[in-house]
Amino acid sequence: MLLVDALFLNSPGGITLLKYLYSNLKKKGIVSFFLLDKRGEKNFFIDFDSEKIFFESSLKNRKKFYKQNKSSFSTVLCFSNIPPPIHLSVPVFTFFQNVLLLQDCLYYPIRARILFYLKRKFILYYKNNSNKWIVQTGFTKQLLITKLQIQSQQVEILPFFFVPDPMIPSKCVKNPESFVYPSTGLPHKNHKVLLKAWEMLYEDGYQFELHLTIPKTDVKLIKIISSLKFKGLKIQNHGIIGQKELLNLYQSSEYLIYPSLSESFGLPLMEAIQQKCKVIAADLPYSKETITPTAIFNPYQPSSLKNAILEATSQIENEKKSKIISEDKINSFIDLINSPICS
Repeated sequence: MLLVDALFLNSPGGITLLKYLYSNLKKKGIVSFFLLDKRGEKNFFIDFDSEKIFFESSLKNRKKFYKQNKSSFSTVLCFSNIPPPIHLSVPVFTFFQNVLLLQDCLYYPIRARILFYLKRKFILYYKNNSNKWIVQTGFTKQLLITKLQIQSQQVEILPFFFVPDPMIPSKCVKNPESFVYPSTGLPHKNHKVLLKAWEMLYEDGYQFELHLTIPKTDVKLIKIISSLKFKGLKIQNHGIIGQKELLNLYQSSEYLIYPSLSESFGLPLMEAIQQKCKVIAADLPYSKETITPTAIFNPYQPSSLKNAILEATSQIENEKKSKIISEDKINSFIDLINSPICS
């Protein structure tokens, strides 16, 4: 039986990937057991009908589970960056996707950066408990090699992702002056540069629409948005929304704008392209490895973003469409974790 350890997984993007993995394991008839974060019990994982257990996401609970069940599984997949806290005699794979843990995140408060550093040290301490590491981009692989001193041959690049079929029938009509950025308000999502660029555009006489999905808990960001709306800018924050509402936003917007400073993959880039959006993306490794955008910009400079927007909106309709260049390798991912390797 395969153990999928997702105890520390609670992000929307990570949960989307886990659900996609779950559905494909089920299709292939692979018997799996899921270790899941209790925070998602009533919402995210309600449709998991395989064997599962929910724990409070603590190091103590995780270690206790492994000690009590170390002989219960034939293979282990750690789905949230951290190898098992004990050495196991079965093949262990670690799916690594949080690149923030391996970068110098100067845009985060010092307390958060210290926490990232401590987590990196923790992963370093237990790295030999994993036989293989799986990542979604070459950039992430290089970070593992340089920051965690993991051997290149131990790291496999196997991106996998689920995006809905293009243009699921809806009554939405694309607004040629509408932009969407589905994201939380975390510092690396870079809303301050985005909003500054929007203000600059407004001051130059442009009235583009901007649709955001920032939670109400991001009070400071919400206040900035409110002040810009009061000034006259067309910004609408939808808060946390479901997949159906997100599809409607993609289908009614001409552009996805993506200023994020750090991503392991950037799933919205592909979701938006599937829904016929043009993408204006940060000129960073994650976007270069996954898509060909309509326009790129320096994500540290509002003026660069402003110019990219004007460049994209001045093009003829079909002059430069965005394209997905990454390939969904979910079958190869499952073949790897389902194949015997040396422990």
